[in-house]
Amino acid sequence: MTEGIRAYVAKRATSPDDERETDERSATALYSCGNCERTYITEGMTDCPRCGEAVDREPSFAELGLAVDR
Repeated sequence: MTEGIRAYVAKRATSPDDERETDERSATALYSCGNCERTYITEGMTDCPRCGEAVDREPSFAELGLAVDR
């Protein structure tokens, strides 16, 4: 069973679909509103939809220099 899982993971890691999904995921980011203390995951945002205040973009793991295990 373990070999089957390894083969599946190896196939997915080199699949063109996997690259497309990675690109789509990397387009989103975390944005937080300090006023209403909410966090949003979206492609882009300048104002909080709830209260209208400016939101702050939170840095990603890659921007912080942290590795992400897959």
